Amino acid sequence: MFVCFICSSVSSSINQLMLHFQIYHNLRKTSMYKCNQEGCIRDFDGSGKFRQHLKRVHSIPNVIHQFSFNNTSDIPISDDITPVLNLPEEVVNTNDSSIHSDDIIGTNEMNYFDRSFEDIVSNCALQFITKLYTNPNVTESMMQEIVDGATELFSSGIISNLKTKIIHHLFNSDKTERAEIEKMLSVLENPFSKFRTEYKRFKYFETNNLFSKPKTVVIGFVNQQKIVSGVERQIMEQVQGHLFPIKDNLKRFFEFPGVYNAANEFISYSENSNLLSSFLDGTTWKNIKKNFQNKIVYPIFLYFDDAEMGNPLGSHSGVHTMGCVYYTIPAIPPEYLSALENIFPAFLFHSTDLVEQKIYNKTLFSSLITELIDLQENGISICVNLTNIAIHFALALILGDNLGLNSLLGFVESFSANYYCRLCRSPKSQMQNMLIESVESIRNKENYESDVQKNNVSETGINSYCVFNEIPNYHVTDNMVCDFMHDVSEGVSQYDMALIINYLINNKYFSLENLNNRLISLKPKFHFLTHYGRLLLKNGPISLTSSLRYEAKHKDLKAYANSIPCRINLGHTLSHKLQVQMIHRFLLQKGLELDLKVGSCLKMISSEDFNINFFSSLPNEFKSDTFSVPWVNFKGVQYKPGMLSIIDIDLNGCIFGEILYILVNKSRVPYLVCKLFLTVGFDRHFHAYEIKKYNERESNLIGCYLKDLKDSTPTILRVLGNGKLYASFRYAL
Repeated sequence: MFVCFICSSVSSSINQLMLHFQIYHNLRKTSMYKCNQEGCIRDFDGSGKFRQHLKRVHSIPNVIHQFSFNNTSDIPISDDITPVLNLPEEVVNTNDSSIHSDDIIGTNEMNYFDRSFEDIVSNCALQFITKLYTNPNVTESMMQEIVDGATELFSSGIISNLKTKIIHHLFNSDKTERAEIEKMLSVLENPFSKFRTEYKRFKYFETNNLFSKPKTVVIGFVNQQKIVSGVERQIMEQVQGHLFPIKDNLKRFFEFPGVYNAANEFISYSENSNLLSSFLDGTTWKNIKKNFQNKIVYPIFLYFDDAEMGNPLGSHSGVHTMGCVYYTIPAIPPEYLSALENIFPAFLFHSTDLVEQKIYNKTLFSSLITELIDLQENGISICVNLTNIAIHFALALILGDNLGLNSLLGFVESFSANYYCRLCRSPKSQMQNMLIESVESIRNKENYESDVQKNNVSETGINSYCVFNEIPNYHVTDNMVCDFMHDVSEGVSQYDMALIINYLINNKYFSLENLNNRLISLKPKFHFLTHYGRLLLKNGPISLTSSLRYEAKHKDLKAYANSIPCRINLGHTLSHKLQVQMIHRFLLQKGLELDLKVGSCLKMISSEDFNINFFSSLPNEFKSDTFSVPWVNFKGVQYKPGMLSIIDIDLNGCIFGEILYILVNKSRVPYLVCKLFLTVGFDRHFHAYEIKKYNERESNLIGCYLKDLKDSTPTILRVLGNGKLYASFRYAL
């Protein structure tokens, strides 16, 4: 008997189980499968590997799986570790829904599947086409060439010759059956009949609710000199922005398997936790949520930034810069928010239109604001498990870098101005020497309205009234957010390093002749740090509002822009391409990927595998019903025995450990058993740490939970010709 890991229904055979997955859960050839047979917790990327595992391990008694693992929600977690959020088991990754040849089994099961052969072929062709659309290098002309070439391949005589050979042997068979086989072969001769042209493809996408066109919004007009019929004339041309179908995209996203349940689980976890671990735990969201009694409401983040679509060093640099507005839903766990596929485009426009055409924020973003108000007041209706659910979305924060936020929210765009801080009203002369936040100077609704009435940017730092204040439950003075990446990682750190190096030179730790000592006053980014304590309490961890992952989203636009030779109406083309890119995900119902994948069980772990002292130091949950695995993929990072991990960091540098065992049990929180190395020091020539082995007599085993590593990026041990051992990093220190 075989158990479904999603609904726990029982099937009598592997074939019936796979058919159950296809029909009831839409899992296909390369979907993510979780075993859950007799307590097995292995994950498999594809039905083929899952079938082999079931046949090899669970079709016969196996000693490794004699102990049982209960549902993760019933797992006791020891007091010395942080509780792990248990997401619902239906959170699966459906990467591809094409049908494996082994999955189509028998005529009876075909009837049960209730799909014609033509539908199956069309579905496979659709998978093929939508997969190509996700590749930015595949242009429309190239797509048409591929479809035409594939059609010609099948219709060039291969299928007709096959039909002649097969039909010859079917004369004595039933006429109905012979006709059905002839029809199937005829279908194979033209598998792309429904998708032969671009018009047919997009008509099919729109009819089947896979594609919603981005809306072109007219935001102004401009005079252009053009030659018409040999005569140069002044023509009024539209200035356009491009609004994505936000409501449609959100509806599809939350109807993906497990997404809505994952969001609810995470919200419930945050409400019952005293930790400040996400935006949901901050005071900003708690104050907004009070206005939505008896409603399901999720926060929404907007992010704004400019992205250069051309060569930034070329002669046309800046000409095709696009203003990009993205959005995310911080109601889903943070580990999924960082995935680029969960950062959605909202609005595109040409950045030069703001300056050259003098288009104001109120005109530019009016359509986006209307959409956000509609999301908050009317929300969306989704169907999950045959239940209709209404979800509302409230604009919680607008994110971006300092210049982007100041321009978008109506503040002064020069950081040499007297009042450049959007969070407080302190003058520049005070901010240059300010070490702690001035509570009296914090902006609020009252003094903001007063400053707007003054209409004097030199005295207030406000250029214009924030247009996003039209959205209920949002006010710019509550939008207290800074960008950690630009403020710290690319900001004050470089200033601090200059002072630190200067101190080291003066104390004769080393000499550096070419270093220019400089004494600096506190720059604007230093001032922003004084507000970080307040921001932490209001918005949760600062890193979750950083621009880092949002800027990575630009690479999708740049990849499409680089493959497009034409720059006429570039915004329209890019918005169309980005929306088309999402068709494949909508088709496959690809939700949230599992954050933990483990390899096959190597062996059961017992006290005989370690010395008595180390085994006694293991957490109690790993002293029984535990096995080792050859690899584990945790939140996108793969770990294997033999890799080096950073166990600790002290004043002497990093302390490394070689992974010997990866232990997994029913808690699904991997535990590493490592062999420690002695750190000799940092070698600047190789830009790596020199390490050496401990004396064999010394006990050098150490264990730690995978989530407690000081650095989540593993590395490998490198041996030079002289026998010295080094541990290098994948990133610059």
